[in-house]
Amino acid sequence: MDMPILIFDGDCAFCSSSVRVLRRMIGSKRIHTQPYQRLEPALYGLSEKECSEALRFVSERGKFQGSEAVAQVLIESKTPWLIAGRILNLPIISSLANLTYKKIAANRDKLPGGTPECKI
Repeated sequence: MDMPILIFDGDCAFCSSSVRVLRRMIGSKRIHTQPYQRLEPALYGLSEKECSEALRFVSERGKFQGSEAVAQVLIESKTPWLIAGRILNLPIISSLANLTYKKIAANRDKLPGGTPECKI
């Protein structure tokens, strides 16, 4: 794999906005971002359904989803944000991050920047 990739739902304005913020935080030189609608998820061992339900991150270290994907992006960014990624991976923190991610994902159409297309 040339470069790790963060795959998101490009039809969801909330998701797209969140990825733009993340790209600004970490830069875009080390990690590629792409909506799943503009690639073939199967090339990464994923289905369209999986990609529509949660953020996906694929790198040499493996495949990650949801809050684990966010943590891994931060870690692999090799920026000061990698500390935040490591904290997100701590057992209690990762459990809370996962619950928070699921709650946000289930309600992303109601959040700022969300649209009816964001509904899972």
